[in-house]
Amino acid sequence: MNEYDRENLQFLLNASKEVLKDWWDNVEEDDHEYASELLDTYSEELKITSCLLDDNISDIVEAGELLKKFRL
Repeated sequence: MNEYDRENLQFLLNASKEVLKDWWDNVEEDDHEYASELLDTYSEELKITSCLLDDNISDIVEAGELLKKFRL
């Protein structure tokens, strides 16, 4: 995911319901698909992060390094 994608993901995650509805109603189907792909990718990243944390990573520095690649 590049910086452009991350900015768009931030919009999707932080916009109010009203803003999202207005956006949804005013964009094309390919934009809907792109947004869905961004959210799916983010969901997978969260699952990976959760699995890593569940594996009892004891070294906080190592954990921080692993999480850097999933931060927005």
